Amino acid sequence: MTTRGRKPEVTVSTDGSCLRNPGAYGWAVVEHGSDFKLLGGASYGTNQIAELTAVLMALKTYAPFSQRAVEKLIIQSDSIYAINSSTTWLAKWKRNNWKNSKKDTIANLELIRAIDDEIVKRKQHGGLLEFIWVKGHNNDKYNELADEYARKAALSEKSTTEN
Repeated sequence: MTTRGRKPEVTVSTDGSCLRNPGAYGWAVVEHGSDFKLLGGASYGTNQIAELTAVLMALKTYAPFSQRAVEKLIIQSDSIYAINSSTTWLAKWKRNNWKNSKKDTIANLELIRAIDDEIVKRKQHGGLLEFIWVKGHNNDKYNELADEYARKAALSEKSTTEN
């Protein structure tokens, strides 16, 4: 632990799964080198919503002053959409009042604004953040685990909506 009571660094893998797009979805966050994982889902959404929700939950879970606070959070994802929505595109969208290049309101605005809020909080409290893209279904242990848990969460949501 550091003098501020936080672990110096944690890497997590995030993933989302949508059984039909749109349809029941699940998301997962898996901490590397640990048994810690989070998963959840909802009865209706898209794969993009699932991927973004996983990123948001990772940011909230490891936020400054949270029980699992860390100095540096590294988020690995196989979703270029989720990474770009949290980095490159985010800055442009904010400058353009949350509009895309066609001047339309961006998709998944509520989730992306929530991600932005968590990133801003992290930076305000001196926390570091890095996103790393990993190729999906390529034998990356933690990406495969996140994929498995996200799919299980989606299947669980599907089974509860069919009853």
